[in-house]
This record gives sequence, C-alpha cells and structure tokens, in this order.
Amino acid sequence: MANKEDKIMFEMREVGKKITEGRRAKGMTQMALADALGISYQAVSSWENGRTMPDISKLPEISEILGISVDEILGKEAPAVQAALTNDTEAVLTPEDIAEAAPILPDERVEEMIETQMEPELQDVDFSAIQPLLPFLKGKNCDRILWYLYERGDFEHLYAALPFADRDTIGEVFLRMVAAGQDAKPLIVYASNAVRNEGFHIAIQNENWEMAKSFAAFVDHAVIGKEMLDVEKSGNGDKLPLYPFLQRSDMDPIAWERYRREGVDGLAKMRVFLSRDTIVEIAKDSVVRHGLSSIVPLRAFIPTDALTQILSSALEQN
Repeated sequence: MANKEDKIMFEMREVGKKITEGRRAKGMTQMALADALGISYQAVSSWENGRTMPDISKLPEISEILGISVDEILGKEAPAVQAALTNDTEAVLTPEDIAEAAPILPDERVEEMIETQMEPELQDVDFSAIQPLLPFLKGKNCDRILWYLYERGDFEHLYAALPFADRDTIGEVFLRMVAAGQDAKPLIVYASNAVRNEGFHIAIQNENWEMAKSFAAFVDHAVIGKEMLDVEKSGNGDKLPLYPFLQRSDMDPIAWERYRREGVDGLAKMRVFLSRDTIVEIAKDSVVRHGLSSIVPLRAFIPTDALTQILSSALEQN
C-alpha cells in the first residue's frame, strides 16, 4: 500500500520518462533539448534518469518545446504549480496541492501559498492534511501552528511539528507545558540549554520529581547540583536521587547536608558517588561526634591508610 508521501510527491522517474518520451517523439537528442533550454545536457540527463526535477521556471519551456502540457510532464494535475506559473494568488489550493509542488517551488512562493491558505484563526484546520507542509513552513506560520496545537491540546501533531519549528517558540511552549505538568520531555531535545535548565528548575519548584528526573540527562550538571542541594536542605533529597548526573565536586555539599541531618546512615544511597576525601572528612567528624562504631557503613569506602589514621586518632583521644 502506498504511503501518504507517495500520493502527494511527484515521481521523479515518471517525470523523467515523460520528458524522454516527448524528446524522442520530437526526434531530439538530450544535447538538442539542452541547447533549446539553455542548460547543460547533464541536467537533461539527470531529469530523464529520475535523479532531479526540472526547475519550475523551465516547465513552460519544456512543455512548449515537446508539445505536451505541464500536467502531462508532471503526471498529474498540479494546481499549485499552475498557480505559481500563472502568478495566480487567488487560486484555491489544498494543503496536498501545495505540498506536492513545494519541492520544485521557490521557498518564498511556498510561503505565500501557505499564508494565503491558512485562516487567521486556524479554525477547523485538518492537521493531518497540513502535516506534509511542515518541512516548508517558516517563521510566523510555523509558530502559529505550534501555539494553536498546544492550546488545542493536540500534542500528537505538536510533537510531529517540532523538527520544523523555531527554537525560541519551542522553548516558550516547553516552559508552559512544564509549568502545567504536561508531558514536555519530547520538546526538551529541541530547547536551548538555558530553557532546559529553567524547565528543570520549574519542575523542582512544583515538586514534580518524575518530570525533573526525566530532564536530568539534558541539564547542566552544575545546575543539577545547585537544585539538588536546595532540595536536600528542604528535606526532600531522597525524592531526587540524581547522583549519577553530578560531578563529585557537586556531590560534596549535598553529602554534608545529608550527613548533618541524618548522620552516616543517611549517605547509604550516595556514598558510591562521593570522593574519598569527602568520605574521609565525614568519617573523621562522625568519630568525634558519635564514636568509632558510627563509621561502620563507610568502612569499605575509606582508604586503608586513612582508616588507620582515624583509628589511631580515636585511640589516642580515648
């Protein structure tokens, strides 16, 4: 079964075949046709072999020279091509009409056609039909569609439009979705680093821990460290265990905060991510405050020489 793209795109090999048939019917060589069009014979060869399409500006000339209509060359009725050739700005075109012609039309002409066809308020728009136009949408038209899809809650089509949308617009929609607790993760790949960091902050402020976790791989480690320290101070550290995303220097203040509140036992889930220096310093402090037995949970993580020194110091003090 042919897919949608097969239905709306010109078949370059068929176009090439039509040109070949028309040229031979006129008894012309590729060189003769090329000379008549003022182009290289390699260009004609490329058309006929189905590698490229003729520029739209050449279609009327090809049609006249070969004695076949533009629609015959293209293998189907092409209202958008005819509108472009005749500069008809009032032609009624469907999204499919525009999408099939877009690959051979100048970008600015495609934009004009889309602008003409899109209603100011985008009411009753079939976005399944408009989806083929997404690669050709630019600027305000793409922004309008993205915002409309968001307001309408049509996230399936919104996600499909992301690769073609403006990065700033995606960032604005992303932050709005984060604040609303909606599934914004598909947008984070297209957002700037600053927007990703801000979205992470908003998720934490809203105590949306699962969302914050899903963003972690895209957020600067320094930002994660700062946010996690604040979360730790609030007593919610266990709800955001993002230790694998941090450098050990970012872990130190978080570890000390947890230790002060819960003691050595509170470090159980994070101790494998701590630097040896931090573990040793915490162990020394714990021995002074709570005795030698308090550092048993850390014993496997303390270097032998440091452990010997801690034990010697403790014995001397006793």
